[in-house]
Amino acid sequence: MPYLTKTKIQSESVLFIGKDMRRFATRSTSFTIIVILFGCAAVAKRPDTPAARIDDRQFQKEDHYPDIRYYLMVFGSENQLRQPKYTHTWASIVTVTYKSYGEKPSLRVDTISWMPKTLEIKTESLKIEDGINLDLENSLRWAEKTKQNISMWGPYEVWSGFAKRFFTQKDFMESGQMGYQCIDTIGEAAKTGKGCNCIHAITDMDPRYARFRYPLAYYGEGASAQVVRRFMHSPVIIDPPKTHDWIIEELDLNRYKLNLKEYRGRAVPYKPGGDAGLSVVDPLDVINPLIPPTIPALPSIR
Repeated sequence: MPYLTKTKIQSESVLFIGKDMRRFATRSTSFTIIVILFGCAAVAKRPDTPAARIDDRQFQKEDHYPDIRYYLMVFGSENQLRQPKYTHTWASIVTVTYKSYGEKPSLRVDTISWMPKTLEIKTESLKIEDGINLDLENSLRWAEKTKQNISMWGPYEVWSGFAKRFFTQKDFMESGQMGYQCIDTIGEAAKTGKGCNCIHAITDMDPRYARFRYPLAYYGEGASAQVVRRFMHSPVIIDPPKTHDWIIEELDLNRYKLNLKEYRGRAVPYKPGGDAGLSVVDPLDVINPLIPPTIPALPSIR
């Protein structure tokens, strides 16, 4: 796989400062910067997605099918200048169904990749516009076409209950009830709860943490790293942080120039028969819920 590179990730805070701040400041108003950094997420109306109302205990009681497994991949992209309109966060779950012995398993890919229908991100718009959920291939093509570096975490095997929550969120995003707004903590999206950006299209399924735990000071690769960390801190991933790279081969993702990330922070594994799901959180994460969790460091892309 000549286009894939691996980078180790250390757990430490990453702040949007220095040159990146100055670059962003030249392209945005001071008001927008303040909103992104400090946000109004605590008071913004959150979409009423059924994915956030799921009780994980109902999935723990269901039958498990050993011939079906689920694998999570989280992606983050950004251009060299880290311009917000050329960044994206998305995630996919690959459902692998094993058939008869000796037969090749079948793979189905479900993706949450929320974008404006025009595929042109208006960073300062306070209005909701039509949104579209891209599939994995079109998400990768858009990132490459706009000259973005693409990072990927995973594939991680995940508990079936987490996969079903993800599928419920995807169905909600594709139901026609939601639009797109880049900064969704102010303006029409914040007032009505009918619009969101690519990050919150994924994290709104979180039953424990509201949007203020996913501040928009983190975007692109930084936002994706934070999403991964959140999932690692609840018992949803099987044998974390082990990855299953054969999925990359099966999906022929080596056609794209991907920077593979290695998560090296704290992880809470899923254990059959025990508490599971995003409703179970790491006690260290709730000591001070007003402070966003530390995210893995973002090394320069090779």
